[in-house]
Amino acid sequence: MYNISHTSRSAFNVFLLRPSLFFFISPSPFFACPLTLIPPFPPSLPHPPFLLTFPLSHLSSLSPSFPPGSFLPFSHSLLFIRLTFLLSPFTRFFHSFLFTFAISCSFSFAPSFFYRPLFPCVLIPLLFFHSHFLPFLHPFSSTFLFPFPPSLSSSLPPIPSSFPLSHPSFPTFSHPSLFFLHSSSFLFPPPFLTFTHSPIPSLHISLFPPIPVTPPFPFSAPIPSLATPFTTPTILPQNFTVVWRCRVAGEAWPADDTIPKPIWTKGTGGGCFGNGPGLLDHTETTLSLLGSDFMTHGQTYEFEAIVKKDTRSTVALGQVVVVDGVPPIMKVQCIDPSLCIPDGDGVYVNPSFRIGLISECVDYCDGDVSYLWAAADGNDVTFPADPAHFPLGATANELAFSTQFFNDNPNLQDLRISLDATDNSQPSTGGGAYFMKVNQRPVGGTCSVAKPPLERALIDTYTLTCQGWVDPENKGIKSYNVWLVDDTGKRIPLTEATWSPVVPQDISLIMPPGTFTVEVEVVDKWGAFTLVKPEIDMTVNMPTKEELEAADVDKLIADLSGGGNTDMLIMALAAQTEVLKQAEWLSLSEENLATMTDEEKEELLIYLAEKNNAALDALKENVNFNSLSNINAAASTLSGILKGASINQEAVKTIDLDAKEKIVGLTEDMMEGLEDIEVAVPELLIPLANYMSNIVGGLSLVRLLRARH
Repeated sequence: MYNISHTSRSAFNVFLLRPSLFFFISPSPFFACPLTLIPPFPPSLPHPPFLLTFPLSHLSSLSPSFPPGSFLPFSHSLLFIRLTFLLSPFTRFFHSFLFTFAISCSFSFAPSFFYRPLFPCVLIPLLFFHSHFLPFLHPFSSTFLFPFPPSLSSSLPPIPSSFPLSHPSFPTFSHPSLFFLHSSSFLFPPPFLTFTHSPIPSLHISLFPPIPVTPPFPFSAPIPSLATPFTTPTILPQNFTVVWRCRVAGEAWPADDTIPKPIWTKGTGGGCFGNGPGLLDHTETTLSLLGSDFMTHGQTYEFEAIVKKDTRSTVALGQVVVVDGVPPIMKVQCIDPSLCIPDGDGVYVNPSFRIGLISECVDYCDGDVSYLWAAADGNDVTFPADPAHFPLGATANELAFSTQFFNDNPNLQDLRISLDATDNSQPSTGGGAYFMKVNQRPVGGTCSVAKPPLERALIDTYTLTCQGWVDPENKGIKSYNVWLVDDTGKRIPLTEATWSPVVPQDISLIMPPGTFTVEVEVVDKWGAFTLVKPEIDMTVNMPTKEELEAADVDKLIADLSGGGNTDMLIMALAAQTEVLKQAEWLSLSEENLATMTDEEKEELLIYLAEKNNAALDALKENVNFNSLSNINAAASTLSGILKGASINQEAVKTIDLDAKEKIVGLTEDMMEGLEDIEVAVPELLIPLANYMSNIVGGLSLVRLLRARH
């Protein structure tokens, strides 16, 4: 359900929020204000009727040609009579109709009966104008209140005692009647902008209308204009206290910040209101301000809201810029939401993968828009526009951070990303700044490999021991992902071992033959990882024929299958595939086949075909493709089987029709499993893409060789 709130350029309302935000407001009122729909309503209130209207300002400057079905503004009174007619006899019908329209209106402002140049949205709920809820009455002498018919207002229950607005300029009304705010210069419901205490990754407010970006997950999806969480009334849990502070960006907080400074009385000093930076004389959960309350325009003001209970506290940060003009309204989101994770003190980005942000102009961008990005650390030191760090540059609508950027700045904890977007047809500049935190990689631990005496593939067990790893964010270690890198640089997935509280954690490994570097990714629960290499150029020996027969590999695989040890089973099957492919006495090369009798050749082909079918059966019956690690390991095994079977027309006989059907079925199962797996970045799919290419190519080659044979 959408909660669509209204804001005016001449006021804004700051609620508590966890992460940092940055937005623009304007010091002057804008007459064509957007309107408001705020569902759901408090349980004690009925769904109110709705008022259909549009601003009456600047009509002389508009074309007299209105779209079919639009309301013709012959006079204020005629408009008011028509609206009253719509409300009185058809309240419930229009309630349903207008609620549905409000959602579409927030996406697109081009319905046939709305005149786009006048306003961005034209739905208002009938608001309960109560204490602190009717702004701008005194400053404008041409503002009038019209009570709605008693038949509408008499059925209303008592009004809640608290509403989320408070400002000295707001008059107080306590009558429970519904009122229609009618002005010769503007027409709008009370303006307010709501920031909630829940994690909002960023809030970009341009001049008008302010648009909070509040995805269900940080930067995960476009959200309609004017969409923001809203509750009435807003009350903190018991025993919570709120402390507000404000300063001009660049000012130092006072060393002795114990005396609250007034907001509504301007001074001649520094700070946001001329009374110096620091503590504000305000302890409520919301702070409503007009643009004119600030000292000057063109400044950046920083707010802090500190929420305390006993010894615990959390800080909400915000920045406000008061500007003139109508800049473009920009929305910024993370291209890959899984790499931008909200938490209590901000939004964390994953330094282990390339991060991308994308901006979109959602309104007031009539011409071409120019972009200028900048990134700075927690001390506001701007990073140079190094192409190795920012592959897309700083002037596109997207900004990308390479992994090299984070590798070259290993101690970076806070990241401030700013965007200036200029509508070249005006010109005017909007944008915002987004404060993020860098998810720190796991630290403090070690990993080592204990080798068996003979260091043999398949039949010996190696032990990886990891201990001491700590996640700086205290979210915990998720897993140890083990890879082998061969002498060509190819990365071969070995296993993904889930973190265990047992210290030290021992992980059993079954190796294929060859020379490898062992790489371990120590992964935290937010996906950042530290890469360690406990072994470099480690040689795993090929077992002899006699050793292999003595080890009884068939029994090993059967025991692993029956015992449910899927990780060890996958490693054993992958190692067996490589042994069958590389062992000289099992070679199907032309040279080796030339030395065999027909009976020996037939016996070898049958032996290898049986091994392949048994391995495929073990994968089918025992492996759940519910993790990328399992899929990669299984795909590696299939790729190895097909590679060994496609070297010549004799080797192709090791893939009979049953084996071919099993490979196709397993491939389909892996792809179905992949659909249900959240993959953080496309780079993680590169190994699987290579294996799948080998599988498809291997099946095609096997088919071709069979046809020739």
